[in-house]
Amino acid sequence: MPGRRLQSFRYGDLAEHLGILLLKGIAAVAEVARQEDFGLDAVATLLRLDEDKSLYAEDSFYVQLKSSTEKLLSYSDHEIDWVVNHSLPTFIGLVSLEEGKISLYSTIYINQAVFSLCPERVDVTFGKSSIPGFFSGMEFQPWGSNGDGNTTVWLGAPVLEWTVKDIRNREWAKRTYGTLKKFLRTVQRELHLLSLQQSSVLNWSTNDTDSIEALPGLMKGHPDQLREIAERSLPLIQAMMMRVMWRKDESSRVIAKSLVDLVTALQADGIDVDSDRRLGLLFSWMHANNDASGD
Repeated sequence: MPGRRLQSFRYGDLAEHLGILLLKGIAAVAEVARQEDFGLDAVATLLRLDEDKSLYAEDSFYVQLKSSTEKLLSYSDHEIDWVVNHSLPTFIGLVSLEEGKISLYSTIYINQAVFSLCPERVDVTFGKSSIPGFFSGMEFQPWGSNGDGNTTVWLGAPVLEWTVKDIRNREWAKRTYGTLKKFLRTVQRELHLLSLQQSSVLNWSTNDTDSIEALPGLMKGHPDQLREIAERSLPLIQAMMMRVMWRKDESSRVIAKSLVDLVTALQADGIDVDSDRRLGLLFSWMHANNDASGD
């Protein structure tokens, strides 16, 4: 209705604007216009402050901003697919107007929970659970089934917390860059592992670079998925072959032959991952080149 608006909506807008400002203390921020807002409020790119006092753009990530008064989020059906299918690391930023502060929570535990339990609904809460971890090195259990296809996910501690007064502090900027850089790389690796049906035990504490760690976790899969995994692995096999073909030592020949043997065995099983015979040609070329050089 013209001339009025709910105060809670107004506070939500103010929290979003403050969150964007705070994000700009560590990243270049592309704000998502309201008419294009399908759940993400910003695409941010981490900035590195170099000794020449210039800022260099590096890793990108998504951010969904919420007021700190929101303590529970829920996703179901297509919303779950939307959350876990993001191609970049995703964070929920809880913004406190009272403290002028943002707490940046990673959503990676949601990805792991969906991988492990395939829920129909995910209820998200902030902080750590009181449930002991079920894998070695796991500080707490970050998800649990509620029955009827519902799962609760605890996002753990915020990866970072900072206030308006922090963003002009040069030393803070360096530390924060290092923490987020390491965390983004860890999550990027985890997203890749999840696509291969593997997951890690991830631990971190707020504003603490050294606390970020990834330990061996869960693996699962079905024999019928061998073809898919083999086809996705071919670029890696080819990359390894390219690296060893220039080395003229016996261990390189052994590695190269093992790669060719692997591809040959897959082909014998009906999985032709080397239809252009590139690996075989590379191995033959390397073998002939080494013989010609007298090795």
